[in-house]
Amino acid sequence: MQPFPAFDFSYLGQFLGPFDFLLKSDFWVGLYVGLRWVGIGLILLLLVSFVYLVFQVWPFRMRWRVRAGFQAYRAPRQRYALEDTQKIMTRKKWGEVIRRVEMGTAGFALAVIEADVLLEHTLGRIGIAGKNIAERLRSLAPDEVSDINAVWEAHALRNRIAHEPGFEPTREEVTRALAAYKKALEELDAL
Repeated sequence: MQPFPAFDFSYLGQFLGPFDFLLKSDFWVGLYVGLRWVGIGLILLLLVSFVYLVFQVWPFRMRWRVRAGFQAYRAPRQRYALEDTQKIMTRKKWGEVIRRVEMGTAGFALAVIEADVLLEHTLGRIGIAGKNIAERLRSLAPDEVSDINAVWEAHALRNRIAHEPGFEPTREEVTRALAAYKKALEELDAL
């Protein structure tokens, strides 16, 4: 078996004509070194541009946080303490309860249930122990709510609404129950 004949680059050089410099290693080494320096220069230019942009944009960083939902930039300070905010939310929910009553007999049952839930959440928020409103009402100190019996009656009405199918409370029962819930919420300093 004969070995492969050596390739003669002189024919390729003649074929390339004026581009025969592509066959010389000096050309490729010079091209590599030149491109490397151009690349280093571009990297340095981009790095300097990035640093310049960071310093130019730095004063606007708080405004971006506002757009992203972070802490407000030059926004007025919060006017309400946490307790005041909770009172505002409780008043808003109490307004929804009253609107249910104004809807007529269709909203009576829902108004009593929502008022019961509102009192339960308020008791939990102020730290009264218990899994549900009944346990929390039992945990209340006697001086925290003056007419605890009225609140128990209102809760009993809520239980009748929730557990007796077809039960519809009268306007008087709903008025009494909501008055008891409102008085308890006021005494707990939630309204």
